[in-house]
Amino acid sequence: MNPSDLPPVPPSLNELSEWQLAELVLMQPALIRLVDQLRKHLETSDWKDASIEVQDLPHYKICLEKSGQRFEVNLWDLCYRICAQDLQPSATPDTSSVDPSLLDEAGEIDWQRIDYKANAVVAQTLRELDESLTQPN
Repeated sequence: MNPSDLPPVPPSLNELSEWQLAELVLMQPALIRLVDQLRKHLETSDWKDASIEVQDLPHYKICLEKSGQRFEVNLWDLCYRICAQDLQPSATPDTSSVDPSLLDEAGEIDWQRIDYKANAVVAQTLRELDESLTQPN
């Protein structure tokens, strides 16, 4: 497969082999843990999920509501944050690489590590949305 034949990756990881690793091995487990962590956080917060949409794959979006305001969150972007090392919303995606701690020594998925990162990404995302509610328009 020629790298130019691949679709753009949001965010772009700096190595094709890393992109393939994230896409083929880590993104589905990241999505599974992300959805579970979203469910857990929403059960204990004032946020409500209005809907989950699947647009042109791989675009999964959830609409969250709070205080009469509605926010759309791209779940696939959050999965990339889980899979990437040091990828925060303000980081430069071109400098990101796949987090090697998501795989154990045998190359198997470290589900506990993915769950830990999914929890952190969900908590951070909801915190950022809360902050945007308190900011003046």
